[in-house]
Amino acid sequence: RVWDKNAFTPSADGIFDEDDDTFINAAGKRDVIPMPASERKLLEARRVDLNLAKDVGKFKVVTEQTAKQFQGGYWCSVCECLLKDSHAYLDHINGRRHNRNMGMTMQVKKSTADEVAERIKMNLQAAKEARLQVTNADVELQLLAAQEKEEEKKQKRKEKKRKRNGGDDPEAKKAKGEAEDF
Repeated sequence: RVWDKNAFTPSADGIFDEDDDTFINAAGKRDVIPMPASERKLLEARRVDLNLAKDVGKFKVVTEQTAKQFQGGYWCSVCECLLKDSHAYLDHINGRRHNRNMGMTMQVKKSTADEVAERIKMNLQAAKEARLQVTNADVELQLLAAQEKEEEKKQKRKEKKRKRNGGDDPEAKKAKGEAEDF
């Protein structure tokens, strides 16, 4: 047999999809083509809570037909890979391949002395405000607790007085006495 090599070469090498910058390889899997290093931005702190404990204590039924992203484990939607435990997931999220797919390099921006001093001032100010808020809230809670204790003491005194008077409430006696007068 003679094969038409020109016809089959693109399917063997894969197809580039320009709409979403992905490369569909011969196996049919989409590979993300990362940006060149010169266009990537510096590594940034994560702003999203990972919530690793969201599925703790839950059961999942996994069959052969279950999509890979819904199987047991942690799914990375950026890299389209499944990781079996939280340790592997964190290693992946902090790794070079994931950050490259996110469009970041592994280099961190260098801070100047002025930026560090400004950040320290900001953290000190935030801690000071937090202490003030805690003390104000503590004082209010202590006042409320003291008022509740006073109310409980008054109730106990009334109960003792009621027991000494034969179990009748003094206010109830007054009400009965007034009702009998009419």
